[in-house]
Amino acid sequence: MRILALSCLIAVGCASSAKVVSSPTPPSAAPPREGAPLSLPEQVARAQAAIALHPDDLERWHELTSALRRLNRLPEALRAAWRAVELQPDYASWNNLGNVLIQGNAGQGAWAAFEKAAEHVPPQTSAQSFLNLGYRLWIAGADEAALRAYDRALQAVPDSLLAFYDRAFLFSSQRKQPEATAAAQRCLTLLEPRLAGASGQEREAYEIMKAFLGKIVAGERMQRPPPIEGEQDLPERLWRTQPAPGKALALELPSRERRIYGVNRTLIGFLVQSATNEEVITQEIMTIKWSPSDGEPPRWKMLLSFAPIAEHYDIQAATLAAMRQVNKGRPDLALTRVALKDGEAFWFWAEDPGYDASKPTDYRFAAQLFGRTGPIGFTVTLLTNDTTGRVRDGMLELVKSAETHALIE
Repeated sequence: MRILALSCLIAVGCASSAKVVSSPTPPSAAPPREGAPLSLPEQVARAQAAIALHPDDLERWHELTSALRRLNRLPEALRAAWRAVELQPDYASWNNLGNVLIQGNAGQGAWAAFEKAAEHVPPQTSAQSFLNLGYRLWIAGADEAALRAYDRALQAVPDSLLAFYDRAFLFSSQRKQPEATAAAQRCLTLLEPRLAGASGQEREAYEIMKAFLGKIVAGERMQRPPPIEGEQDLPERLWRTQPAPGKALALELPSRERRIYGVNRTLIGFLVQSATNEEVITQEIMTIKWSPSDGEPPRWKMLLSFAPIAEHYDIQAATLAAMRQVNKGRPDLALTRVALKDGEAFWFWAEDPGYDASKPTDYRFAAQLFGRTGPIGFTVTLLTNDTTGRVRDGMLELVKSAETHALIE
């Protein structure tokens, strides 16, 4: 799912397949404990304990649905979502049910849930749900169904920026250039006034959109993201009809399989900029916590990408290849190995000979790292102007302390 949330979460990989993305806002939950944030399994346990004491606590059912969905325990998440609908069939309950069904490749069920949710909210809110559904359908190759979802969003909000953006990408991936150009040009028209009044991360997100729309108008084909790895298909019997009153918790769930949680093979990436304490989660594969030891960090930018990679993938060779590209005959680069829990990483640190201090967008140093932890391969690119090495060392500590949630029982 992705929303132009004016965040700095972007999809990376081939430049022609990137799209501005983020995750939807989760339902409200009980306040987290002091100190470290709760892991997803801990969130599940906390919600279950609260529900055991108060079986009709709607917010705890929302919390349980969200945590189970993010852990990819979809049958359990669906049962919890049905229980919430049973308690109160409002927007939050129907929308959470729809999000579980999207992730479980149950597009028809998700559509029905979002129609129910739309009865309780303004058109702009319901439109976003259908855009999320359409995007997932497009990834799955169901182009006609995706277009119907985009059209449903436009029915709710005729000037939806993201609906035209998504239509432009879909038509471009189909090589339907006239339709792609028309959608892209309409999106550019809607984008210009927003871009004029935007700043910071909001402006950066709009600039990314404008750049890709320009590529589409110029005739460059946008690539459809590959299917999501490790995904589940929710059995139709669990969602085709709403459980009878009082029977939501009686749903018989299929046995779970050990699997890798789905992550887009085009790589999920994110940018973290100028933060003293930044936590970013990408598809629940890794949770990253950045906490500089003292003071504000110098200007820095970090791009991390995660994806399942083949066991034979040689991360050391990949790092050496990247180093050769940067090195260009300079002898000052050295490859370093980093031991990780359930894996390893290789990285190098380099100074950019073309660094121009007069350019505010230039970075003096770069670090490149390739690693693996369990079945998850990742790469990290760090750009910084820090001359002390504190940011570089912080990056290594971040990578070594990353928590993985790749394999779910």
